[in-house]
Amino acid sequence: MGAMKYYFTFTDKLGKIVHYTAAILLAAMVTLFFVQTLLRFMISYSMSWAEEACRDLFIWSSLLEASVGITKDLHVGFDLIIKNAKGLFKRCLTLVINILITVFGFILFYYGSRLVSQGVTQLSTSLQIPMSYIYMCIPICGVLSMIFAADNILRKVVATK
Repeated sequence: MGAMKYYFTFTDKLGKIVHYTAAILLAAMVTLFFVQTLLRFMISYSMSWAEEACRDLFIWSSLLEASVGITKDLHVGFDLIIKNAKGLFKRCLTLVINILITVFGFILFYYGSRLVSQGVTQLSTSLQIPMSYIYMCIPICGVLSMIFAADNILRKVVATK
């Protein structure tokens, strides 16, 4: 049980780091939108790169927070199905759903990695950065989803008997 304790501590800290990172990215996006709006209406100046930067920040923060949502059972399927289930049936549902999340996380990782390698040569329109920087959130979200789904399996299926 000692190894599971360390794993749970690791996933708890990882979840907090990812959550705060997503919050910082979202705050940066809102700030950038606000500044862009002020500049546009106050002095008729528009930063050409702001919209693209906000979109990229939104993509990153959304996917990061979606993976954290797995640990907190914030997905719709959890509310509709698991909260009404009891006992062994609830543990089996939790296991099946988290295995499906793990498979989906692997698919995100596999195909996202391929997309990242293709995006190295593509540059974004306004920021002129490699698209692989934006695409990188897909395999990262896949890995985080697999880690957090495994955490759910260990906490809710294996550890509770």
